[in-house]
Amino acid sequence: MGESSIESVRKVYVLNDHDCAVAEEDLKEYFETSYGIFRGKVTRVARLRFTPARSVAKETWHAQQRGTFEKDSSYMQELPYHDDRELVMEVLRHGAEVGVMRPKKLKTVTEKTLPTAFAKYNAYISPAADQHFPKFQHDYAPLAERLSGLGLAGGDRARALNQEIADVLFTDASDAPQRMGAETSVLYESLKWATEVKRVLDNGLDDTLRELQAHRRDIEALPDTGVPGDLRHDVEEGLAQFVARIKQDDFFQHVTEFSTQLTDIKARVRDAAIKVAEQQTVRVKESVEDLQRLPDWEGMTQEERGNVMTRLDGLIFTASHDLDGLRRLLARDFDINTTIDGLKRSIQREGQERRRLAVEEERKKFGGGPSKLSKEVRLPKKVASTEGLEQIIRDLYSLKVQGAHYAEIDVSFVIDGD
Repeated sequence: MGESSIESVRKVYVLNDHDCAVAEEDLKEYFETSYGIFRGKVTRVARLRFTPARSVAKETWHAQQRGTFEKDSSYMQELPYHDDRELVMEVLRHGAEVGVMRPKKLKTVTEKTLPTAFAKYNAYISPAADQHFPKFQHDYAPLAERLSGLGLAGGDRARALNQEIADVLFTDASDAPQRMGAETSVLYESLKWATEVKRVLDNGLDDTLRELQAHRRDIEALPDTGVPGDLRHDVEEGLAQFVARIKQDDFFQHVTEFSTQLTDIKARVRDAAIKVAEQQTVRVKESVEDLQRLPDWEGMTQEERGNVMTRLDGLIFTASHDLDGLRRLLARDFDINTTIDGLKRSIQREGQERRRLAVEEERKKFGGGPSKLSKEVRLPKKVASTEGLEQIIRDLYSLKVQGAHYAEIDVSFVIDGD
């Protein structure tokens, strides 16, 4: 009986028989000389050959074992045993890496056990595969197209997996044990990979990646100057890292990183949209002051000035602080510049027309009008503000435009205080 079989005891009886004394040498021979839990006097010596040796050469299976390395780097091990049952299990555990050299009985038992084990394994694996593989086919059939749509790696692997699944189902899963039972099974590893990929995509990674891809495309299409240029530069390194990640089959292991990247990019886009909106507000405000400094502004009616201010106020709008809002703001930049330039030209053109009409009216008073413009312009001796200086400039500009309608001009400047 094996010394570790005490768990098999069901009842204990007290016997009237006297115990018997056993010599210590006999106890050692019984319990310590042979391999495993099945004790008894050594009756055989097993010779096992391990290829490759790996770590078995460092293991101690029995105190009296002997091991040597062969010229071909294999490891030969000898150990005594009495009952081969546990030893057979140990040999089978090492699979194709061990061979029984002797005794013949141990080799025969091992060889007979392998087909029996395989038959049982085959009887279990094939029905299980036949039951589960249709679901695998249903779940993973769209995976390749889904990965390609997201710009992810793994499309070829997913297609190869689906082909293997189809092949297994075509044979009614009869070859599933061979495909799944090897020490290294491509089918098994691909099924694990596909299961994890589908899980993380269904749990939100799909949406995260679509948003990241959309942000990447839109940001790369932005102008490379100003605020959008700064935005492109700020996210360039992160987006390059993102592209490198999704080109690897293990992209699904970076879910947290992708989520953090998306949050960071959205924050930067928000800041950029706010900054562009602020710049446009300042630009419109400055344009009002620029137009009011035009010499022809003074000649406009209150209604005309109000219409100009309404046009300028309409250029400012509230945009969302996202990529869509940023694109709309950048498009509005063109409208702002075009509108301001158009208003400026319109004010100047209408001012010229007013002066022309004034000159014609004056000429009518003189029966055809003088061909010479005579004018006395009074200038202050000292200018103490920019407003005063701007007024002088407007007056001189008005005089210049007015003089264009005369053949000659005679302008005298009088400095106040002289």
